[in-house]
Amino acid sequence: MMPYTSILRAAFFLAALVSVATLMAQTPGMAVFGTVRDMNTRDSIPFPTVLIEEVGAKEPPMPIVTTARGRYEVTLTAQKTYLIRYGAPGKVMKSVQLELKGPSDEDWAYGFGIHIDIVLMDSLPGVDYSVLSEPFGIARFNAETKNYEWDIEYTRSMADRQKALLDAYRERLQQQQDSGR
Repeated sequence: MMPYTSILRAAFFLAALVSVATLMAQTPGMAVFGTVRDMNTRDSIPFPTVLIEEVGAKEPPMPIVTTARGRYEVTLTAQKTYLIRYGAPGKVMKSVQLELKGPSDEDWAYGFGIHIDIVLMDSLPGVDYSVLSEPFGIARFNAETKNYEWDIEYTRSMADRQKALLDAYRERLQQQQDSGR
């Protein structure tokens, strides 16, 4: 059995390889950028689907242009709550939530940035992916640090379910590999 800290590390790794950085942005708002990768190979996924939607809005999600190297970038200019969904053919969709309310007008005008690298799992039969219907991570503004940070308590609250998914996924992947020999 893995210690709790290892479970959290695995959950963070599975969720995304992320780092938060304040940028000297030329445009007010939040620059969101990163790469979408395959969980098994760690290779970037060409032209993945990246959709951004305002939570609670009636407008359809906005597709973001992605590259052959799986990269994406967008600047969000309103202090609202957004859900970013990541997907690709044959992969299970995953999302993160960004709660952008909080910074002063001066700080918002200066700009922020968040780098989110996401890894996607293959869609395998017999695996319960229902935990992925909820955001894998939530980032929000911390008034003390004047920066956006990932909500560790939220991540901890999902750690057992994320670990169960990872274990079931690995077991099913191994079964498929064993039956293909």
